[in-house]
Amino acid sequence: MDWIVIKAICDWGDGNKGKDKAQRQTLAARNSAQVVKALLDEGNLYPVTHQTETGGIPQPRNKTKPIPAAHNMGIKDVHDIPEQMLERCPYGTPASLQKRPRPARPTRHATKQRGCAGAFAGLGQ
Repeated sequence: MDWIVIKAICDWGDGNKGKDKAQRQTLAARNSAQVVKALLDEGNLYPVTHQTETGGIPQPRNKTKPIPAAHNMGIKDVHDIPEQMLERCPYGTPASLQKRPRPARPTRHATKQRGCAGAFAGLGQ
C-alpha cells in the first residue's frame, strides 16, 4: 500500500507555544494542505496502464502552487531543494518525491549503535 504522511508543525520549539498559537496552527495546517494538493496534482505514483475514452493516456495536471515561504530560502519548487538539505538517517533514505525501492532496515543492534545522531552530518559537504 502506498501512503504519505504530512505533519503540520506549528511552533518554533523555543518555548513560546502560547504566542500566536492559533495563527501558527492555521498557517501550518494550510501549508500541509498545499503540500498534499501539490503532490496529488503531480499524478499517479505508478504509470497509468489504462486509456481514456478518447484513446489517450490521461496526463497529470501541473497546477502546483509555490511552496509557502520558499522565497525566503531561494526555493522555487520541490525539485529545487538541494539533497544536502534533506535529513539523512539510518532509518531510511533522504526524502524525495521519487519512487524508490525501500532499503533494508538495519538490525536492532545496529540501530541502537548508530541512532540518528548524525542526521545532518552531510550538510555543507
